[in-house]
Amino acid sequence: VSKTVTATALMTLYEQGKFGLDDDINDYLPFDIRNPTYTDTPITFRMLLSHTSSIIDSSAYDRFYTLKKTPVLPDSPISLEFQMRDYLGVDGEWYDTEENFLKEAPGAVYFYSNTGYGLIGYLVEQISGMPFNEYCKQAIFEPLGMEQSAWLFKDVDTSLMAIPYGYNDLTRQPRVIGFYGYPTYPDGTLKTSVNEYARFLSVFVNEGRTFEGEQFLKPETVKEM
Repeated sequence: VSKTVTATALMTLYEQGKFGLDDDINDYLPFDIRNPTYTDTPITFRMLLSHTSSIIDSSAYDRFYTLKKTPVLPDSPISLEFQMRDYLGVDGEWYDTEENFLKEAPGAVYFYSNTGYGLIGYLVEQISGMPFNEYCKQAIFEPLGMEQSAWLFKDVDTSLMAIPYGYNDLTRQPRVIGFYGYPTYPDGTLKTSVNEYARFLSVFVNEGRTFEGEQFLKPETVKEM
């Protein structure tokens, strides 16, 4: 459910007239991103939001989970910007024309993309001029009364959080996985509660209004989403 918040962060900037849904994202980035098979076809905001950008998660995606590090770190030491440049910039270490992009053209097919939503978070940073987590705090969490919600572990009280567990098949015992993160955190690291997320969802069942009746998004924006 993190991606719904990430999409909403972008759409608050859309409401401010900062971009158009069918604009080329390269007009808002410090480096160009193109599907190498379709270099003349722009990737748009609408494509990213609807998982039709042709950007996909390669085998390198899991490599950056902090679970792979010793000791396990809760928040990734790699910045969102660095990861986007490294993965999608043609000079990046993890740029791969075969694994990072579909063979189909941007806009042609649906293919679920975590990296694509990381890129949305990075676009929010570029357009707003703020770190993604800070923009969400000011533009979403505070206006909606989501006082305990955040993206990074450093911004929450982890003593109040459920700890992820796995299962050891050999010993037949649960095992603590612990808290972990990754650079493309806008695609799935939201920390919130049922009560606070309900405050967010209320916007989408009340024509853009909060529990208190304040207009948070325009009704036409909610309909578009």
